[in-house]
Amino acid sequence: TCAQIKSDTKSPVAKASISLLIEATVKTLSVRQKRDAPSVWSPMPGEDMEQFGSRLCQQLGAGNCSECLQTAFWCGWCSEQEFSGSRCDMVHRLTDRGCPTEDVMSPRSQTLITRNEPDPPDKKHIFFAPQEAILRMRPGRSMPLYFEVLPPPPPSVKAIDLYILMDMSKSMADDLFLLWDSLDKLVQTVIYGHKHVRLGFGTFVDKTVLPFTNTHNLDEPCKGCAPAFSFRHVQALTDDFSQFSNSVTEQEISGNIDAAEGLLDALMQATVCEDQIGWRHDAARVILVLTDAPFHWAGDGRLGGIVQPNDGLCHMDENGEDAESTKQELIFSILSGLSYCGSVERQDAGP
Repeated sequence: TCAQIKSDTKSPVAKASISLLIEATVKTLSVRQKRDAPSVWSPMPGEDMEQFGSRLCQQLGAGNCSECLQTAFWCGWCSEQEFSGSRCDMVHRLTDRGCPTEDVMSPRSQTLITRNEPDPPDKKHIFFAPQEAILRMRPGRSMPLYFEVLPPPPPSVKAIDLYILMDMSKSMADDLFLLWDSLDKLVQTVIYGHKHVRLGFGTFVDKTVLPFTNTHNLDEPCKGCAPAFSFRHVQALTDDFSQFSNSVTEQEISGNIDAAEGLLDALMQATVCEDQIGWRHDAARVILVLTDAPFHWAGDGRLGGIVQPNDGLCHMDENGEDAESTKQELIFSILSGLSYCGSVERQDAGP
């Protein structure tokens, strides 16, 4: 649409500024614009920048108001019925040629902040500022919208549910031994200063389809390895740390083929299977991932013929495994409900 604004660009300073803007814009024109109309987007011999800008408006935007406004930001359209000559021109040239200022269409893009509450009435934390804005944009133009992501306030933690999710691929064999040896220290570190801590344990490897896992020998995907699996829930959250330690020490290494692992499948099940994992509603929920490899992204499942999107539901069977891992694809959006803290790197392995 064409909106009316008042513009005062009759002074020499304003004209010089517009000429400089035209010059800067022409120097940064896209390759496509130059390719489609190379002669139009090049100044004629002896033509100054203001004449050049005026010619662009008249040649490319003469059809109608919409075409005129999309030609360049300095072009305006005269809607006065009795106006003669090209209706699309630089704003100050239109007024100089007799077009009334109120009939010159040349809207400018602007941002109106309509909601920016630092402390909402319901006392809920606000993650973005501003929360609401209206963009009024000139046809064919783009404009940025700047917003700030606000960190959440420090939580008042009275209880902690810590679920350890460990990579059980072959390269993690030495790490499993290290975890066994450091279980007592881990438990003491976690529960220090906290009276309401519970620990849980789960494992993951990869989707049990080619090219991720050797399907010709799922019972022993690598020499001396346990049967292949995607995700396995081992120990529900408990404050019986002896039981937790026993569950961890009973685990065996498995294997897959490629370098990346099926972490996202495991994270999904560990997050949404609330009853099976034992998440408390009044506790801080923490998942600690132990791995030495990157993970598969959205789209990787297609390599194994898996195209069905992940439905975000719990599919844990009676063995604690993900029953749908070979049927549902990984989707990046499953991470939207999770908070990622970071990674720890070893000198002899990846993050």
